[in-house]
Amino acid sequence: MAKIKPISTVSEWQALWEAQQAAPAGALLVFKRSPICPTSHFVEGVFTQFIAGLPDSADLTVVSVDVIGARSVSQRVAADTGIRHESPQVLLIGAGQKILWHDSHGGIDEEALRTHLAT
Repeated sequence: MAKIKPISTVSEWQALWEAQQAAPAGALLVFKRSPICPTSHFVEGVFTQFIAGLPDSADLTVVSVDVIGARSVSQRVAADTGIRHESPQVLLIGAGQKILWHDSHGGIDEEALRTHLAT
């Protein structure tokens, strides 16, 4: 079962982001969420259930960012990726720091996750 690792510091994000520079890097899936938004809470449930159904894999790292509690991390993700902040939001980052997919709100559902994660 795959796990979602919460990150709360810019240094944690920087380590993950820098690791994506390497050619053999696995994919990094970032889920940005708000603990006070009903839409974000609903999408988080869908996301969490989907990820729990995936097998553990060295080829996929899954992290979540609380956009209120870790605002500096959320802002840094947006700055580093060039993807405007939204919440809830998902970003799939491949080797070379290439953004393979990003979406927000209703665009994050089981079908989209399955399609973009090729399960």
